[in-house]
Amino acid sequence: MKKRILSILLTICMLLCLVPTAVSAANGPMDTIPKYDVSIDVYNRTSDITIKDKRSYYIYSSVPDKLRDTWVWDKKIFIKGDKAAPHVFIDGVNIKMSPDSKGPAIELNKKASAYLYFIGRDSSLEGAGDRAAIQKNRSEGQLYVLARTGTTVTCKGGYRAAGIGGSYATRNIGTPSFNMDMYGHGVNMHFGSQSNPDYWGGTINATGGVNGAGIGAGCYGYSGNAIHGGAGERLYFYSGTVNARGGRLAAGIGGGFRGRGSISISMAAISTRKAGQPARASAAAAGRRNRTSTESTRRAISLSPADG
Repeated sequence: MKKRILSILLTICMLLCLVPTAVSAANGPMDTIPKYDVSIDVYNRTSDITIKDKRSYYIYSSVPDKLRDTWVWDKKIFIKGDKAAPHVFIDGVNIKMSPDSKGPAIELNKKASAYLYFIGRDSSLEGAGDRAAIQKNRSEGQLYVLARTGTTVTCKGGYRAAGIGGSYATRNIGTPSFNMDMYGHGVNMHFGSQSNPDYWGGTINATGGVNGAGIGAGCYGYSGNAIHGGAGERLYFYSGTVNARGGRLAAGIGGGFRGRGSISISMAAISTRKAGQPARASAAAAGRRNRTSTESTRRAISLSPADG
């Protein structure tokens, strides 16, 4: 009897070792495109997509080709809760939030994590006023953004928001609900793949609104005549091409106006610019692999100017 129990336990252990890698990818991005758990067509869909789990999603648009260049969806993808860490594969979806919606195109809320993969046809995302295209305001949780080689995603933030990262929001610092960490900051975000950089070698374009970074922080409010920029920190770039343009007085990658920033670049080609200035490639990133940017390069890219 004991031998039989031992045999059963050994069999169970062997079966557990054979669990597909896609299941174990909940704590990091996938290397390739999996079989999806859920498929969602946004064409003719009239409500937001809300995700609260760790499953894999394929989100696409079946819009006819003759309308594809002009048709946009005006609802958001809402990833909510500290238990959420979905793998979301987006194929040819153009989202433009209406000005009165007060919504980002994709939002991570309540300490959620997310792994966003842009595949197939190009996609574009645009947040409403004061909202990022892809918005993550909390330092808890992590955001990964990957683009398949040959695919481009273009993200545009609203006024005072980042293209990818923090939004603009004001709160009364004297109220119990005030949390400095939540507003304006764009923290703990990763771009590209460390383990399969050639596969995830696509292009990510990100443009911030006024006072908002292309990738990183937005602006969290005013004090008298002073503008406060959020922090764009723990930003990591692994593969692909990233073109980031900050709004007026903000960094291409890193802090909002007068906000701090820190980044790390390895195996990615980075081009940054501030509004009204030509693009600038990171000397530590462009054309070089397996290298992390120097402190001087990080400062040049991530710190916003103190004035115009």
